[in-house]
Amino acid sequence: RNINAKMKISKYRIFAYSVFIAILCTDIFLLRPYIREIYFDNDIRNFKDISWKFSLLIPFVVIVFFLVYGFRKKIINKVYVFSILLMAALFGFLFKSITDNFLLFLNSKFNLESQIKTYHVVSDNTNKIFHIYENREEFITSPDQLDKIDSLRIVKKHPSLYELKNGDTLKVVYKTGMFNVKFLD
Repeated sequence: RNINAKMKISKYRIFAYSVFIAILCTDIFLLRPYIREIYFDNDIRNFKDISWKFSLLIPFVVIVFFLVYGFRKKIINKVYVFSILLMAALFGFLFKSITDNFLLFLNSKFNLESQIKTYHVVSDNTNKIFHIYENREEFITSPDQLDKIDSLRIVKKHPSLYELKNGDTLKVVYKTGMFNVKFLD
């Protein structure tokens, strides 16, 4: 064997790596920032607790598609079916975060219900207290949640949430998507 022989990489391997890198980059640079902007952390956590079934379903649907295609083109042998299904399950669990982010993105694009909530501002500059509440039932005190509402208000050319005075009211629009997860609009 010649040590200086050039190593060849198949076109299929290059394509597979390119797809994998594209999926990772899409998740990191597009999906995650978008999701962090419109969803509250507790809504994301609640969805991720129940999303395991979707994380398995999506890879299985994709794999079944490829299996049917592979059998028709006589690329795949029956011997490999179990290993391919096992790989799909592993892919589903290993890439659960990417699948969850994609599903939350889809959730925000197919909204089923819209709800407008009117919140009252509680502000005390001397004690550095700022939160909003709706009919004394739902309090939003988390700086992260308040910042998300504020950034969406600014994008929509409304005054900043933090410019409001004690007793002022504001309206926040929530939508619920196809996976029954609430997000800011």
